[in-house]
Amino acid sequence: MPDEPLIEVELLEVPVPLRDRALQHSDELLREMTLVAMQIREGDGQELPLRLTQLAADVQVTYGAFTATPESLLDSAHERGEDVVARVVYTVPLTVGPFARHLIEVLEETEEFCRAGTYLLALASPPDVMAYRMWTLLEFERQTAGEAATSWPKYAAEHGLPA
Repeated sequence: MPDEPLIEVELLEVPVPLRDRALQHSDELLREMTLVAMQIREGDGQELPLRLTQLAADVQVTYGAFTATPESLLDSAHERGEDVVARVVYTVPLTVGPFARHLIEVLEETEEFCRAGTYLLALASPPDVMAYRMWTLLEFERQTAGEAATSWPKYAAEHGLPA
């Protein structure tokens, strides 16, 4: 991956409190999926927790270095009590686009798993949290494919959510 071309992906008008809620929900879900994954035996038809926990590890190992600075900027905005960060730039390999698509698919499957109420105490994501996750992943997918950035308020309005 060292010789792979890099591209800038912008997240515009990031809602800091919503991002924080999405991170908290993701952390809770991942903790629970990790516990479920430890109890699952291979071949019992419940591979999603195993895949999700592996995918989370892959994200950190593969893309952690590319996200550390932008995530630190957002964390600092949270600490200062800011509601919105106008522009956050991630410099990432082009492979993040197809990887984002894979994450979207697993995220949708995970939401169905949560709604089914089997194995987990975690509830499906609130609509605004799910929309925020989708927006961020779609921005990586779209922008690595050459499309322009879409701000959170525009995306939220297009999906009937408050900005």
